[in-house]
Amino acid sequence: MERWILGGTVIDGRGAPRVRADVRLVDDTIVEIAPSLTAPIDTPSDIAIDATGLIVAPGFIDLHTHSDLALLADPFVTCKLNQGITLEVIGQDGLSIAPLSDATVDLWRQHLRGLTGDYDVPWNWRTFGDYLDRFGPTAANVAALVGHGALRLNVIGMENRPATARELERMTALLHEALSAGAFGLSGGLVYTPGAYAPFEELVALNKIVANAGKIWVVHVRFEGDRIIEALDEMFRLVEATGVALHISHFKLLGKRNWGRAPEIVEAIETQRAKGMDITVDQYPYTAGSTMLSAALPPWAHADGPEALLHYLRTPAALARMEPEIESGTMEWEGFVALAGWDNVSISHVGGDDRLQAVGHSLVELGAQWGCSPFQAVVRLLLEHELAVTMVIHAMDDRDVQTILRQPWRMGGTDALLSGKPHPRAYGSYPRVLGHYVRELGVITLEEAVRQMTSAAAQRLRLPDRGEIAVGMKADLCLFDANHVADRATFEDSTRLPDGIAWVIVNGMPVLHQRMTTGALPGTLLRQN
Repeated sequence: MERWILGGTVIDGRGAPRVRADVRLVDDTIVEIAPSLTAPIDTPSDIAIDATGLIVAPGFIDLHTHSDLALLADPFVTCKLNQGITLEVIGQDGLSIAPLSDATVDLWRQHLRGLTGDYDVPWNWRTFGDYLDRFGPTAANVAALVGHGALRLNVIGMENRPATARELERMTALLHEALSAGAFGLSGGLVYTPGAYAPFEELVALNKIVANAGKIWVVHVRFEGDRIIEALDEMFRLVEATGVALHISHFKLLGKRNWGRAPEIVEAIETQRAKGMDITVDQYPYTAGSTMLSAALPPWAHADGPEALLHYLRTPAALARMEPEIESGTMEWEGFVALAGWDNVSISHVGGDDRLQAVGHSLVELGAQWGCSPFQAVVRLLLEHELAVTMVIHAMDDRDVQTILRQPWRMGGTDALLSGKPHPRAYGSYPRVLGHYVRELGVITLEEAVRQMTSAAAQRLRLPDRGEIAVGMKADLCLFDANHVADRATFEDSTRLPDGIAWVIVNGMPVLHQRMTTGALPGTLLRQN
């Protein structure tokens, strides 16, 4: 099918200056770009899209998502389409939901409830390939990473110990299987269990395989606050030992005492890039993060699985050990509360019936409401909802956000958790960059913002046919009004859709027009083989 996009201003995604041009698509491919193209006056509206006054850009690539279950339950995920996102990358933070075994599926499902959300989806896959095969047509395209934590779970369980030689062989076999099935790389979450238990040598062994396969290591580094330089140095040593391409997830600085250190961590990466290391990062444009509330507990509490964790939460001796570690951190673990403070952690989702009406309140507020300490509020929430609780952590400074945003090796990612009253990044990340940081503050140019969101991300994924408006490229496109595009979601009202995204096109088919989905599902599960 032929389709025309007429009268728009094209930003090609490669950083070139914008030009007024018409774009012709045939099926899922861009076949012509020319200022002189015109369509007959009687061209049907479903053949010609009037882009007058709009920017025509490549579709945006969300390099860090947690839609692993959501996309199986809802092939549209409209909060992403409304941001102009045409490709989601799942399997992040070492916490992919495949591979699994009969012995691990229930444990993993409970462990991740605060992250994946509660969807009526049977977890009946076992291999990574089985999981990918579960994807039918979707509105946006999907790409998947395999999680290091999932590999470790299937071989060692939740135990806090090094792998034996035989266990490492089994992990590498699972990794080979996932990469062969089409995984784009290996993800790591070195603050999340069981990935946090892995010694450096285990990461080296696995990433040698990733490097040999020509794929990427996408990692939530071990520390993002006081000890971030130490965490970066660990990853630099890993690159030296393996040659793997390194991509750091949600690059940031946590904790008020670390505000203003962005130039320091930028310089650390620039130094290694100058030596030839292949290093990039993604970032969400907010001063707050979000993750499972159970991640606020020290790693030792997770080492015997979620049922044992719930037992610890009922055991006075365990609680007496846990509380000071959460408030101050340890030599091996910084801790979200130690960096942010109890008053800067609020609840964004609880599983099942929200009997406690906790969503939207800080842990300090909940403690006051319930007549207990913030720590006791955490314990109550996790027990009442069997770990299915999500938090928002206010712990960053906007000057650091802007410093990172300016870097040419920075790319976009929402890191969106979708349940309950989510962090507003689930609804506003990409429009926020285009509206607030580009148009209002002038932190970067519009062309550079689009490049980061499109071609830079496609190149990081080694997708040669996406991320640019050029002849022969796949027709994933976002048409938006640069003068009015803006995020509207706030922490108080976090599910408001953004303004200014006019059309979203995936593989040549419109999937969204003025906030309304078209019903088309042209997206596909991409495999990298």
